[in-house]
Amino acid sequence: MEIDILDFIEQCRDLAKQALGKHAGEPASGGFARW
Repeated sequence: MEIDILDFIEQCRDLAKQALGKHAGEPASGGFARW
């Protein structure tokens, strides 16, 4: 089964934003949320 890496990254970003809430994208959250 082929996985679209771009879609995968978008899903990861969405999950990260949900998990981190208002802290998403802030320097304290690290580089994961800023892919």
